Amino acid sequence: MFGERLVRARKAAGLSMSALATKVGVSANAIKKYEHGANMPSSGNLLKLAKALNIRTEYFFRPVKVELKGIEYRKRANTPQKLINQINANVMDQAERWSELLNLYPDSVKPVP
Repeated sequence: MFGERLVRARKAAGLSMSALATKVGVSANAIKKYEHGANMPSSGNLLKLAKALNIRTEYFFRPVKVELKGIEYRKRANTPQKLINQINANVMDQAERWSELLNLYPDSVKPVP
């Protein structure tokens, strides 16, 4: 779970593994190991990761997971893949937050008859 979230946060920030590694002060290989679940960062590096990615540390351990399928965009040849990755990561984060709120307050949204 941690590795998936790290990948998503890194893509949302528009950073490569090496760029994130430079910001955190670790090797790109360390970031790769974190993302693949081979290693876990120390608490100090976890704080540095969160700061470099401009997120709270709880993001890495949030239990709710939402899967979106069939995401489509208008066909624009000039939209960089990096921007599409940022959009996808941000949409997933917002969907997870919404799902978590619905679980906390299940009666707040009532179906329309």
